[in-house]
Amino acid sequence: MQVHVRRLLLVALAGVLLAGCGSAPAVQQNPLVLDGPSIPDPGPSAPVPLKPIGFTGGAPLLWASEDELDRSLDAVAASGSTRLRLDMAWPLLEPQPGVQVWEPTDRVVDAALARGIEVLAILDYTPEWAAADPSLGLTSKPASAQEYGRYAGQVAQHFSGRVHHYEIWNEPNGKVFFAPWADPELYADMLREAYTQIKAVDPDAMVIGGAIGAVGDNENTMNGLTFLKRMYAAGAQGYFDALSVHPYSYPGTLVGTESIPDGALRMIADMRRHMLTHGDDQKQIWATEFGSPTDVGAGITEDRQGELMTSFIREWSQLSFAGPMYVHEIRDRLAGSDNPEDNFGVLHRDFTPKPAYTALTSAIKSGMLDDPEYLAMNAVAQSIPSLGESLTPVYPGHDRIGRPYVAQEFAGGVLFRSANGFAMSPNQVASTVLASGFLPAGPYVQGIQQLDADGGARVFHSERTGVHVVRGAILDAWTPEIGYPTSEEYQDGTGRVTDFEFGRIRWEVDSGAQVLAR
Repeated sequence: MQVHVRRLLLVALAGVLLAGCGSAPAVQQNPLVLDGPSIPDPGPSAPVPLKPIGFTGGAPLLWASEDELDRSLDAVAASGSTRLRLDMAWPLLEPQPGVQVWEPTDRVVDAALARGIEVLAILDYTPEWAAADPSLGLTSKPASAQEYGRYAGQVAQHFSGRVHHYEIWNEPNGKVFFAPWADPELYADMLREAYTQIKAVDPDAMVIGGAIGAVGDNENTMNGLTFLKRMYAAGAQGYFDALSVHPYSYPGTLVGTESIPDGALRMIADMRRHMLTHGDDQKQIWATEFGSPTDVGAGITEDRQGELMTSFIREWSQLSFAGPMYVHEIRDRLAGSDNPEDNFGVLHRDFTPKPAYTALTSAIKSGMLDDPEYLAMNAVAQSIPSLGESLTPVYPGHDRIGRPYVAQEFAGGVLFRSANGFAMSPNQVASTVLASGFLPAGPYVQGIQQLDADGGARVFHSERTGVHVVRGAILDAWTPEIGYPTSEEYQDGTGRVTDFEFGRIRWEVDSGAQVLAR
């Protein structure tokens, strides 16, 4: 009699809590419809425009001969590109306080404009007299953010009417360009000072902040996401019109880094999430450097370099928030060199084109993204407004038994396509679904989503209990009366156990699954 009364009390309590608590979905006593395809296939969308493609000229253009400059910029123009990223190095422009040297930079800017090419100016490096540590050379961080801002304002004043895009430094999250070490708090101050001074001269100018290398923590660099978070914490928000990153992924593709926590794709998606949490959804992320060297030792032949270029252009253009991309770089720096840094060019040192230049020219002149896998996913995503903007390109994967699928992450969830069709997991459960290795097999209903797993599996979510996966015999024994799971399945002596809000289910080899009241 006591057991019967206890069970009635348990059922009543579960019903009250599940139906009446706003933080947990209500589970009805009738069976939930969790199986079957959840999303119809509308067919592919129309091709979409590629993001604009530019070239990085770098500092070498500043001391190039007239012939070299002409041939370099002619190659940019012949590709169909109208964008050039160019160093406006402080040590060159102001080698001594108040001593300004504009001619070398004027020459390149005017030659670019004559060809219809707009310049993105990189405001980088530090003259010895303005360095925090002059012994570190021109890569020393500035001693004063205010002095750096003054220089930025002078550049904007001099190039008023000719240059309207300014990038604040280059890869400040590493000691190679910001010695002796990354300093996101100082960088945020520099960004604020430069933004204020540039806008005072040219209110319509675009100030690009970040120039962050998409790298992890090591002896030379600070994790790019960490750097961005500290930028925001130091007050950088409101002092940049777009963020820039350098999403290098060679010797593989951008989507090939999806499973690497510090890889370019995952880091950029997490950076975007951080921007969204701060209300910066209207600001783009620009890829102001991408590319790969031709490096036979690393398996990057000239043909492979071209393939990687094509892949990146297609993948970057699938991102809702993406702005222009700039290939690094126009031309090899040294013929016959074994140093990969000398071989990023899409032209050989003698200006003959590599396959990468042909690939870039083809992409620029086409101007459209027509990848069928993406267009199929794009059409479905457009039919689900709750997904919001895309955070990753479409990337391939395999479930835990090896079945292929493709996925794309969005601000509101993850969209999957497999042999079973399309399915979507919302943010509440998406990361758990991805980590489980199972694909969603139906809609998300009342905090529960069926997963495609032998023996059955479901992911459960409520604000009170979190997100947990229940599988197999334990799932078969589950009923709404015991509430949502509060743990993952775990070993307990000779059995396997999952805890629930109002009980637990224990599975033993000999006795099977049993529901136990707490």
